[in-house]
Amino acid sequence: MRIHIERVAMLVVQGIPSDGWLDRPDGTTAGDLLHHLRLSAAHQRVVTVFVNETRVRPTAVLHDGDRVFLGLPMSGG
Repeated sequence: MRIHIERVAMLVVQGIPSDGWLDRPDGTTAGDLLHHLRLSAAHQRVVTVFVNETRVRPTAVLHDGDRVFLGLPMSGG
Protein backbone atom coordinates (compact mmCIF):
# COMPACT_ATOMS: atom_id res chain seq x y z
CA MET A 1 0.00 0.00 0.00
CA ARG A 2 1.05 3.59 -0.51
CA ILE A 3 0.61 6.33 2.11
CA HIS A 4 1.46 10.03 2.14
CA ILE A 5 3.40 11.36 5.14
CA GLU A 6 3.82 14.92 6.37
CA ARG A 7 5.33 16.17 9.64
CA VAL A 8 5.91 19.28 11.68
CA ALA A 9 9.17 20.91 10.66
CA MET A 10 10.86 20.48 14.05
CA LEU A 11 10.42 16.69 14.01
CA VAL A 12 13.48 15.09 12.45
CA VAL A 13 12.47 11.85 10.75
CA GLN A 14 14.55 9.42 8.70
CA GLY A 15 13.08 7.66 5.71
CA ILE A 16 10.40 10.05 4.43
CA PRO A 17 10.92 10.53 0.68
CA SER A 18 10.98 14.08 -0.67
CA ASP A 19 7.56 13.61 -2.30
CA GLY A 20 6.15 12.25 0.98
CA TRP A 21 4.85 8.97 -0.50
CA LEU A 22 5.96 5.78 1.19
CA ASP A 23 5.21 2.15 0.31
CA ARG A 24 4.45 -0.11 3.30
CA PRO A 25 2.99 -3.61 3.58
CA ASP A 26 -0.74 -4.10 4.03
CA GLY A 27 -1.68 -4.23 7.70
CA THR A 28 0.89 -1.63 8.79
CA THR A 29 -0.22 0.25 11.89
CA ALA A 30 0.57 3.83 12.90
CA GLY A 31 2.95 2.43 15.53
CA ASP A 32 4.67 0.25 12.91
CA LEU A 33 5.16 3.37 10.80
CA LEU A 34 6.82 5.26 13.68
CA HIS A 35 9.14 2.31 14.23
CA HIS A 36 9.91 2.10 10.48
CA LEU A 37 10.80 5.82 10.48
CA ARG A 38 13.31 5.09 13.27
CA LEU A 39 11.76 7.39 15.82
CA SER A 40 13.21 6.79 19.27
CA ALA A 41 10.96 5.17 21.87
CA ALA A 42 10.85 8.51 23.72
CA HIS A 43 9.63 10.31 20.59
CA GLN A 44 7.14 7.56 19.75
CA ARG A 45 5.43 8.25 23.10
CA VAL A 46 4.88 11.95 22.35
CA VAL A 47 4.32 12.09 18.58
CA THR A 48 0.66 12.52 17.69
CA VAL A 49 -0.41 10.65 14.57
CA PHE A 50 -3.27 11.96 12.44
CA VAL A 51 -4.66 9.88 9.58
CA ASN A 52 -6.86 11.76 7.13
CA GLU A 53 -7.09 14.60 9.70
CA THR A 54 -8.27 12.32 12.54
CA ARG A 55 -6.08 11.61 15.55
CA VAL A 56 -5.39 7.87 15.85
CA ARG A 57 -3.80 5.47 18.31
CA PRO A 58 -0.63 3.54 17.44
CA THR A 59 -2.77 0.42 16.89
CA ALA A 60 -4.71 2.04 14.02
CA VAL A 61 -4.26 0.13 10.76
CA LEU A 62 -3.26 2.28 7.79
CA HIS A 63 -4.83 1.89 4.34
CA ASP A 64 -3.75 2.59 0.80
CA GLY A 65 -3.94 6.31 0.02
CA ASP A 66 -4.07 7.45 3.67
CA ARG A 67 -2.59 10.85 4.48
CA VAL A 68 -0.56 10.67 7.69
CA PHE A 69 0.55 13.76 9.63
CA LEU A 70 3.05 13.49 12.49
CA GLY A 71 2.73 16.23 15.08
CA LEU A 72 4.34 17.19 18.37
CA PRO A 73 2.79 18.77 21.45
CA MET A 74 3.54 22.48 21.53
CA SER A 75 3.27 25.21 24.09
CA GLY A 76 4.08 28.83 24.18
CA GLY A 77 3.34 32.07 25.79
